[in-house]
Amino acid sequence: MHKHFSILFEYFRFIGVALLFYLTYSYIHGNVNRLHILSFGVVLLMSGTTAIEGIFLGKESSEKIGYRQDRQYQIQSALANLAIVIASIIVFFDKWGKFADATIATVMLLFFLLSGINHAISLIKHRNFKLINMLRPIFSLIFTLAFLPSIIGAVYLS
Repeated sequence: MHKHFSILFEYFRFIGVALLFYLTYSYIHGNVNRLHILSFGVVLLMSGTTAIEGIFLGKESSEKIGYRQDRQYQIQSALANLAIVIASIIVFFDKWGKFADATIATVMLLFFLLSGINHAISLIKHRNFKLINMLRPIFSLIFTLAFLPSIIGAVYLS
């Protein structure tokens, strides 16, 4: 049963982020407003679900991507993602501004880019050909490239 939840998180992240980008660009006007919504929503979808998965579904998450299970490290990594979520909540509701929104988004993007690189190394070095492991580097790059215009537009063009 837990294995299914872990797999559902993958779909939820992908569909949720795509839907959030679509709705934000369709209904929210202005680069700063878009970044404010996107940085909060994407952090909740990506870092939030990663934190939940790491804390509660560690065994299933490890199996899904072909990694050895290491609960201590998984929990530590999950707590780092949870810290990003908590900071994002504070930044969003206290309206710290576009630079704080951009910072939170940048930290999250860097985490997922570096994680994608780690998955690529696992793919090459350890021949870990699990589908999700192979897709993570690609999706982290696409995800970053999709998010960058929002950050650049808010910080440098507004």
